[in-house]
Amino acid sequence: GRLDSTNVLMPEVVGITSSEVIIYRWQGRQLVPIARAESDPFVRHLHLDVGDVNGSGQAQLFVTAMSSVPEGLKLRNSLRSFVLALRGGKLVRIADGLEYFLRVLTGPGIEAPMLIGQRMGQRVPFDGPIVRLSWIGERYVEDRPLTLPAQVKGLYDFAPLESLGDEILQVAVMPLPDAIRARAITMVRGTLEPLAVAFASVGILTFGRWG
Repeated sequence: GRLDSTNVLMPEVVGITSSEVIIYRWQGRQLVPIARAESDPFVRHLHLDVGDVNGSGQAQLFVTAMSSVPEGLKLRNSLRSFVLALRGGKLVRIADGLEYFLRVLTGPGIEAPMLIGQRMGQRVPFDGPIVRLSWIGERYVEDRPLTLPAQVKGLYDFAPLESLGDEILQVAVMPLPDAIRARAITMVRGTLEPLAVAFASVGILTFGRWG
């Protein structure tokens, strides 16, 4: 979906650094930055997704981010994800402080982009159910868990191949290599590292079996 409500036909390109979100637009043969948003120095960006989840007709930007300083009694590394929208030529936060890894899910059988999330564990990077996050009024709230094949444990470990509502019937499973998973574990245990995802193998997984 488009990021703004103008009649400009050239599509935007969105990118992130560890601390900035930048929107570019083609002007002639060059990509020119048209909007930026910067996070606090102690917040580090890990993942970016784009999609019109709240049905506004304009795509939102979903940034998974992590705080790397103590906050009261919380862990040194805590999720501080947020959502941006392009309004009046500026990136505006429409949701902040979301304690989830975020992903916009699309695929066969999914009628509209779906925001899903998963919390960070005490001893493992991803913990608990993968849930749908719904836009209610002016905020995102945790909705019901997705129905997934039992072998799917991580938010970024699969791609849907067949879906019916919130029930994901068949997925392509893309397990993280041991080296990458070990790096993500160090992030949970106190040393903040970028979340890296590499797909070493792909298999078709339905409920309880490889296809």
